[in-house]
Amino acid sequence: MIRFLTILTILAFSVSQSFATPLDLVVTSGSLETSATIGGPTTVDDLVAAAMPLSTSSTAVLDSTSSSATYDFTNAGGVASFDIHSVTQALVADNISSGLSSHAIGTIFFQLNEAADYSVSGAYSGSSSDMPNLDYESFWRLFDADNSSFVFAESEFSLQTASHVVNGLDDGNAGSSLLIGSSTGTLLPGNYRMEYRLNLTNLGFELGSGNAAGFANLTLTRVIPEPASAVLMLLCLGATFSCRRPNRNQATF
Repeated sequence: MIRFLTILTILAFSVSQSFATPLDLVVTSGSLETSATIGGPTTVDDLVAAAMPLSTSSTAVLDSTSSSATYDFTNAGGVASFDIHSVTQALVADNISSGLSSHAIGTIFFQLNEAADYSVSGAYSGSSSDMPNLDYESFWRLFDADNSSFVFAESEFSLQTASHVVNGLDDGNAGSSLLIGSSTGTLLPGNYRMEYRLNLTNLGFELGSGNAAGFANLTLTRVIPEPASAVLMLLCLGATFSCRRPNRNQATF
């Protein structure tokens, strides 16, 4: 029994160690962009075989129109996360400036070399009190490059106000939405692309201002292999059996 428990302990330790390693994933290319237009600056961070962890931020400013975002990409303990957060935008039209926009967009190509559970989350909200044609556009997408198909896609737009959330539902913002697939599931090994866009655009000729804030996140978690579950179960059963087994050398009365 002692030998049996020793073997199971070693196996369980090996399984636990496998979850302490990073997910087998490579960021092959991509770009992260913030911009304030018309004719304003664009800040682009190109990803070429980017190493993780990666933390950076970018900001673009044109007069009083701006866009900023922070990026944190991590991969540790069997969990990889592409986190685009603290996205803040402001748009101020103080002259006739149809087409003025503030946006944060990105595309991240990655190669996944083991199965992983995925979860896509995101939100985009804002309002304008004096610009009825201020367009709020958002989308979050996960694309299977090997099969040329969307694993998940959700996009929404609305005018003057927004409360968009990744939830597989039309958020009822007097605009429209596109929903494909599920925001959670399992990815097989292969090549994938994450895309996001958070865009604020003046479609009319009104003078005024508006603001927005949002985020986009893709989290990948190593799939728990069934043999690991079996080993842990046997270990528990073995420990229980060992504790309950009577001592045959013990005197009985």
